Amino acid sequence: ERRDRLKKAEQQEKERRDRLKKKKSGKKSGKKMGGKFGAMASMWDSKAADANASAKRNVFSKHYDASASKGLKKGAKGYGQAPEGSKSAARAKRATEWVKEQVG
Repeated sequence: ERRDRLKKAEQQEKERRDRLKKKKSGKKSGKKMGGKFGAMASMWDSKAADANASAKRNVFSKHYDASASKGLKKGAKGYGQAPEGSKSAARAKRATEWVKEQVG
């Protein structure tokens, strides 16, 4: 039942995206949405897509999809380490250097 709901939700999301693509590519109405309003619409579309992706990775969400999770498995390369280039990785590097200086 849960898989059916997930598949149905994914299908609806795909259909919605297809409709949006058709709407953007086809010029049914003579008006073009541009400028400030087009930028706002684009921003909210982006936020909605981010929220949907986040909900698929959230275990407590009704839209949870285990295959959408990008989490590393124990023992995989990079497991237990901050993403490269992040502030956490920079702090870890500074801490490692400080420890080496104190010990060595």
